This record gives sequence, C-alpha cells and structure tokens, in this order.
Amino acid sequence: MNKFLYIMFTALLLLTTVGCNYEESWVYRSGDKQVSAGLYTIYQVLALSNVEQVIYEENNGYVPESTEELLQMSAAGLTVTEWVNTNAKEGIAEYFAVLQKFAALGLQLNEDDLTQINEISDSVLQGSDGFHEKNGISREALVDFYTYILKIDCVLLKLYGKGGEYEITETEIAEYIRNTYAMADLLMIPRPYDGLNSPEDEFARKTATKYLNRLQNGEEIENLAYEWMLQSTDSQDFQESLEKPDKRDMRVIVSEQNRGEIGLFIYDAIMETPFGASRIVEDDFAFLIIERIDFTVEPEGFEDKKYDILREISSEDLQSKIVEWGQAVKMTANPLALKRLTPQKIQYNE
Repeated sequence: MNKFLYIMFTALLLLTTVGCNYEESWVYRSGDKQVSAGLYTIYQVLALSNVEQVIYEENNGYVPESTEELLQMSAAGLTVTEWVNTNAKEGIAEYFAVLQKFAALGLQLNEDDLTQINEISDSVLQGSDGFHEKNGISREALVDFYTYILKIDCVLLKLYGKGGEYEITETEIAEYIRNTYAMADLLMIPRPYDGLNSPEDEFARKTATKYLNRLQNGEEIENLAYEWMLQSTDSQDFQESLEKPDKRDMRVIVSEQNRGEIGLFIYDAIMETPFGASRIVEDDFAFLIIERIDFTVEPEGFEDKKYDILREISSEDLQSKIVEWGQAVKMTANPLALKRLTPQKIQYNE
C-alpha cells in the first residue's frame, strides 16, 4: 500500500471509530436537549417492568420465569422488544415535554433541590450492586432522570397551585380531604382475656366510659392515655420510666387506600364517627375511644397535608397533559444508538 492510500485508510478508520462513539452517545434529540444512552436505558428498564403487568393481565396471571422468557413473549399485539422500545420512546418524548414546559413557565431549581437530586442519585447508584454500571447508566444519567422527576412536581405546583392556570383552591382541597380521608385520635382500653362481661371487663368498660366523659369535657386525650398507662401496672420502676405520649403518636389518618392496613373495625368506626364527635366502640378485644377531627380546620393537620393532597388531586390530570405535550414534541432519533441499545442487552443482577 503506498503512503497516500495508507494515510487515507488510517484517517477513514479513525474518523469512523470516533464517529461511532460520538454518534452513539445520544439517542434522541429535541431542540438543544438530548437524551444519553444511559438515560434511554433507564426508560427501557422502566418499560420492561411495566410490560410484565401487561403480560400478566393478557395471560391470566402468568408470570414469566426469566427475562429471557419475557423477551420472547408479546404484549398488546407487539413483541416485547417493540413494546419496550415504543414505551421508552414515549417516555423520552414526555421527558422533553416536561423540560420544555418547565422552562416556558420560568421555573428554576434551587440549591436544596440540586442537593436532593444528587443525594438520591448517589444513593441509588450505591445500592444497585453494580446494575447501573454494567448497563452503561452513569451517575449523570441518574441525575438527569431525577431532575426530570422533580421538575414534574414543580410544574404541577405551578399549574395547579395558587394562581396557576388550573388552580385547585384550598376550599376544593378541603372538600376533597373531607370526602376521602378521616383523622382521629385513638385511645384503646384492652378487654381481659379471661372472659367478656367479667368483673375485669366491666372495670375496663367503666374506665373507657370515664375517659370518654372527661375527653368530652375538654381534657386532652394524651393525658388520659398517660393516666391509663400508669394505672395499668403496679411496677414503680416501670411507672417512673413512662413518658407522656405525644398526641401525634395517637393520631391516625385513614382512607379507602389504607383500610386493609389499619383494620376494617377501626376504619369503619372512624368513618362512622361525625366530625368533631367522640365516642366508644367495642369489639371482643378492646374498648376504643375515638375523637374524630376535621383536619381541614386543624391548622397543623391541613398544612401538613395540603400540598400532598394537591398532588393527589391533580397528578392524573397532569399526566394526561404530559402525554399530550409529549405527542407534540419533535424529536430526532439516532438509528445507530437505537440499533445497539436493545432490551436483550440489559443485564440484571443474579
């Protein structure tokens, strides 16, 4: 080979190698933003998790025994590979849409936000047992992803918060809370194991009734709980070690979503107690003193829940808007990167 041809061949090989590495460093572009291979892989992993539910529903509850088997199946009329890549592409479009909306609304993340994002990214990376590294998901890709998640929340609060385009008022939030949640303070007086309607059981009933009367006359439920704790033991050392309960430890918030966790007896008892009322309900195990609180008029309770409820009310509507915005996003795809980044290449930990 003459010198000129050798130089041209070497230059072409070098350019091709460098070009491939450069070209495959991004997967989708929109405007001046681009999605890295690592971030795209995150969306593929999320899509693989979602497709399992689709397959479960389409196959009478069947669960594939391995990722290899999963990738051989179909979902919603597509191969799993097609489904995953389509789902990931839609997720990327929504990613760009949120970034564009965030900028259009003039929003910015503060130092605390950035610190939180970095801490979460580091924690996820350290706890993944090498999963991210072997799949080419860098720390920067995780930072991009969690920045996106936080920007969704900023967009939500801007659009649905006070003065926003789709404002949900505090009155609407309060009404939603009243219809969905119930807050109550509880004091439980156990019934004896040696039989209902025994002298000990009658004593427990009288104690509960006495405490209810005192509660209705203005005494604080945590003081009554402390008194009962002291009376329930004869041990001087134990009594001296007791601390007065914090009212927050006696308070529960129930809803349809957590009724199974808290127990149907307690859930029904609270929901059937009128706002501001207190009463005793009983089963075979205890007398339960309930003081139901309307925490839309309880400053601490309402303020604690207000923004969480705003998110709860608006999240579904915002998600539909994000899908719509994503469908309008114009993206450029990188076929070289897409050809390389297939679901089959994702490596899971043993």
